[in-house]
Amino acid sequence: GYFGTPPVNLIWALNVSLGIILKEGMETRYARHERIGRVFQAAIRALGMGQVPSKQEYAAHTMSAPRYPTGVNGAEFLLKVRQAGAFLAGGLCPEIRGQYFRIGHMGSTGLGETLATVGAVEAGLAGCGYRFERGSGLGAAMAEYER
Repeated sequence: GYFGTPPVNLIWALNVSLGIILKEGMETRYARHERIGRVFQAAIRALGMGQVPSKQEYAAHTMSAPRYPTGVNGAEFLLKVRQAGAFLAGGLCPEIRGQYFRIGHMGSTGLGETLATVGAVEAGLAGCGYRFERGSGLGAAMAEYER
């Protein structure tokens, strides 16, 4: 006999997830990921932040990796973003870990989650004393989404 219990909950979750993906359609899903990626990239640029990818065409459609602006403490920024309602991750690459953070925008991410996250990033930046035009990231995000 079989010596263990199969992870039925994980197998069922995979089944449900694949059903959601197939219902949306692969081409539609790819297009949404690309569009949301462009929206985040536009917001990041408008806020005056650089990014880890050296060229725009190297940026992923499902994750953004903005660099902290000069003078912004990463740990403080991530805490303030969390207090504003978004959970972002610090950098992973050992050589530059403290220079950037990660924004995941994959799965079912749509405009609502995107704008909420950009707003939380703006709140975090403002809370760290970074000077920028409030709403510029949100405005750029909407302009790119409507493009």
